[in-house]
Amino acid sequence: MKARIAIIGCGIGNKHASGFKHITNGELVAMCDLNEARLKDSTGKFGCAGFANFEEMLDKTKPDGVMVCTPPYVRMPLIEQIAERGIAVFCEKPPAGEMATARAVKRALERHKVINSVGFMYRWMQAADHIKALIAGRPVVVCQITGIWEVLYWAINGHISSDYFYRDRAGGPLLEQGVHLIDVSRFVLGDEVARVHARGANIIHPLSDTFTTEETIQVSMQWRKGTLGSHVHCWTHHGHIFQVLCAGVDFALTLDLKDNRVFGMNNGQRVEQSFTDDYYVSELRGFCDAILRKDQKLIRGNYADSCHTLAVAATAMQSVDTGIDLPVPAW
Repeated sequence: MKARIAIIGCGIGNKHASGFKHITNGELVAMCDLNEARLKDSTGKFGCAGFANFEEMLDKTKPDGVMVCTPPYVRMPLIEQIAERGIAVFCEKPPAGEMATARAVKRALERHKVINSVGFMYRWMQAADHIKALIAGRPVVVCQITGIWEVLYWAINGHISSDYFYRDRAGGPLLEQGVHLIDVSRFVLGDEVARVHARGANIIHPLSDTFTTEETIQVSMQWRKGTLGSHVHCWTHHGHIFQVLCAGVDFALTLDLKDNRVFGMNNGQRVEQSFTDDYYVSELRGFCDAILRKDQKLIRGNYADSCHTLAVAATAMQSVDTGIDLPVPAW
């Protein structure tokens, strides 16, 4: 038996669509997009039905689950209508553009009691499982999160949307991409961020009417169990560093998200473990499995949990704007 899945949004939705050929418990039945050319290209590539209207897609294909891969600011009405029909929802990250919308979506999903998942795929990495097991039950004194890459140059060269130039559209480095690293850090540590103090910088691209996002964000973090650390996220480096360093009395281990590995020292022994799993596929398989078994517990990152991650990023952006240390609201 296979879960019947539809996708709304043929941008990152194409990445998820490519995973169906690697699973046996789900099938892609339809895709929906307002861009006719993009929709035609995607449906031709993945061999499924195409629709410009998502309600028509739901009526005609009757999917078991829908992957909502639109920009954050247009997701709320889509998710609410999907949930009202009793259809499982996969929401691409970030879960919302701001906390008020996140709360409304959370209430809708809880009201209709549908299977739900959020696209924080790093939770499904074998490397994340490995470092989580290595540090389990051991005090972590430092957690250093680093995300440095060339997102803004992709936008400048037209490879991704110019929305990335505007904080009110894409969210900026922390809300758009930094949430991935915050989320996997929460997963690995089994802890929550209690307080943040953040600042932004624009060295390469000064703020202007046509460029309203910070290019680099730095966040000092205090976790509830006492761990201290920071998160630096930069969009103006011609390279790619995505890492989470966890250090304790007798270990210093790094989860390398780019290279899918764990390295460092543990009890005086060198650790160097690489993995080859496709965690996007694992995430997709898990979503389909949860639908077929009707078991929300099979999802590693549900919507309610993802709101904790969003709250950290949103509070950090408030700190950027106010310049003060702030508590992260509990969810």
